Amino acid sequence: MHSMKARTLWPILGLLVLAPISAEYLSGYLGQRLADLPGIVVSLVILAPLYGVPALLIREFARRTGRGWPSMIALAAAFGVVQAAVIDRSLFDPGYFDDSDFWQELPTPFLGIDISQLLAFVVGHVIWSFCAPIAIVESASPRTRDRPWLTWWGAALGIVAYLLAAAAIATESSYLPTPLEAGAVAIALIACVALAWLAPRPGRERSGASPSLTVTALTALALLSVYSTASAPEPGPWAWPSVGVAVIVLLLIAWLASRWSSRAGWDQRHVAVVASAPLIVYSLQAFLLPPADDPTAKYATNAVQLIAVIALAAWGIRRAERGVAV
Repeated sequence: MHSMKARTLWPILGLLVLAPISAEYLSGYLGQRLADLPGIVVSLVILAPLYGVPALLIREFARRTGRGWPSMIALAAAFGVVQAAVIDRSLFDPGYFDDSDFWQELPTPFLGIDISQLLAFVVGHVIWSFCAPIAIVESASPRTRDRPWLTWWGAALGIVAYLLAAAAIATESSYLPTPLEAGAVAIALIACVALAWLAPRPGRERSGASPSLTVTALTALALLSVYSTASAPEPGPWAWPSVGVAVIVLLLIAWLASRWSSRAGWDQRHVAVVASAPLIVYSLQAFLLPPADDPTAKYATNAVQLIAVIALAAWGIRRAERGVAV
């Protein structure tokens, strides 16, 4: 029993740390430097429960009920909606991006939500905040990959920490959603939870062989690079077409993942490769942001970050070889 607790402690801690780093720091938009590391460690007191606890709860639900990635993706979308619409209210608060260069005026016909921010935040949370970290940490934990990690007391403690962190972030915005906005959020959450419950469980394999690890890696890197770039377009006549490309690429990613993952030969190494791609894409795109002050410090930080992400990816893929069942 003691050995089992030790085996689950490290994955729990790993997910609590990796989820917020993937969500907030890899893209480099915060302008962090190596010298800011002490401050980043302190910020994890808030960010670890805000991102890590939902990732743990999403995974726990799937592993305790025998469900798979479709259910986890649906729950990740639910937490993404909560984060963007309830906690920081970035989807609705018109003053949220006053000092940001990333806000684009691409309102949708319904609710006036900026579609590029819907993609960047809700879909971004699904991929970068929750699913990719879950897959990486599970790949690096072959002995407990298919087992629950949290006790009921641990889950309760995590929920309390999450609520406290969410409350701390929520106080930064004074915006109150309209009844229409609140109703839309409630409907979206109900739909996500229903999809998580009704999503098909892992089933029989399709005919055909899965792609090689190399093909999987290159495809994931290429598609996620296009998606990440197209989902945050520059203002102008090409903004809407760019967002359209992002949506098409996102649907293509979902279609390929569904087909490839159900073929013979698909294993945990493929999962680790796919999960590593978004982390690497963000780390590469961080180089494209202009330095705010010291270029040497900025690009040195970007380089160290990229090396660390590649090392983590290689380690996760290597550990996945110890138990290749998805």
